[in-house]
Formats: sequence, structure tokens, C-alpha cells
Amino acid sequence: AVVSTQSGHYGRGDLLDGKTNYTAQALAISTERSKYIAFSTSFYEGGASFIVMSYSSLHAHDYFFLKPFKGTVWCSLVVMMVIMTLLMTCFTKSSAFAMHNPDSLDDMYLYNSGWVVAAGLVGQGGEAFPSSLSGRFLLFAWWFFAMVLGCMYTANLSAHLTLEHAEIPIHEMKDLLTQSEYGWGVIGDRNMEARLLNHVDSDYQKLVTKGQRLSGLEEAKALVRKGK
Repeated sequence: AVVSTQSGHYGRGDLLDGKTNYTAQALAISTERSKYIAFSTSFYEGGASFIVMSYSSLHAHDYFFLKPFKGTVWCSLVVMMVIMTLLMTCFTKSSAFAMHNPDSLDDMYLYNSGWVVAAGLVGQGGEAFPSSLSGRFLLFAWWFFAMVLGCMYTANLSAHLTLEHAEIPIHEMKDLLTQSEYGWGVIGDRNMEARLLNHVDSDYQKLVTKGQRLSGLEEAKALVRKGK
């Protein structure tokens, strides 16, 4: 039988034309081919293998402790700290308590206000606290926000570190079609490409049409090392 390596379809060989009774050659058994050829017992069973980077290698990061939040969240947090520091200082200077107790202004100037705000993120206090009612309410609101933020950070960091040891969620070929985290490719002009394109299940055909066509194994390994 003659097989075109470009399309994977059959040519009009001697076997199909009835010019010979049998032929011996290395030919993969497929559902489509079984319609026209009576195969003998298979003498070799092959399979397809995935080459992927481990989850920890793919997602390794030197600043892993920043991963629980996006960069925009960290930038917003810094901006909020600056705003809270200015508000704390303004509330202290403009409060009725400060007008009757001018000496208290020295306790909550800009430096101390910033220190109290920053220390609140790690559950600590500062050297001085606002004496005015408005300043105390403002500080309490910031501490409550810091507590909620700390809980979210701890939960996200624990989840991130746990996922580093999770297995890759791909157990069979068709799982590639239902995920978006991993890209894939098929080496062109090979037996595997022909078998997928001629498979009766359209999902296997999509693995070729939706995947990247590779020139060889070396290109495949290079893309895997790059995480692509």
C-alpha cells in the first residue's frame, strides 16, 4: 500500500487494486485504514508522550512573596499609605483637641503618622497615636483594612505555594483543548500528525489544526524550555 506522507490518505497501491494478496511493511493501524485493509495482529504498540516543564519550573519567581497580589494592587497600596499619612497629619492638626493642646502636634507630625500607617500593615503600633477622636477613627479604619488585607495575602500566598507542588492538569491529549494555560504543537510530516488528522474523533483532529506545527523534536524541546 502507498501512503502519502503529506495528507496521510491512501494511494491506489497494488493491495487496494487487488493485484496482490498481502504486503508486509511498517504501517500504523487506524480506524480509517481498517475499512480497506485486513491487518494482521499488531507486532508493536506505540504511544504519544508529552514533554512539558514542571509547574514549579514554569512558575518560578525570585520575588514569589509578591505573587499573591498583582502589581497594580501593590502600587495602589503604596498610594493609599501616602494618602493615609497625609490625612492622619491633617486630622491631627485641624482637630479641636489639637487647638486646645498644641503640644500634641509634636506627637503626630508627618514622620510619626507615616510610621503608624506602615506599622499597621504588619500588626504593629507606632511611637505615638492620634489623640483626637477623628484621628482615632481614621486609624481604626486603616487597621481594620490592614487586617483584612493581611488575611487575603496569607491565603493567597498559601495557595500559591501549594500549587507549586500540584500535578499538571493534563491526563490525555484531549485535555489540551479544555485549558488555556499550556500551548502545544505537533511535529509535522510525522506518523502522529497523520494519525490525529485521520482520527474519527474530531477532537483529535483539532489538536493538529489548533496546535503549532513544529519542524522537529529540537524545536519542540527549545519551546518547552522557554515555557511556550
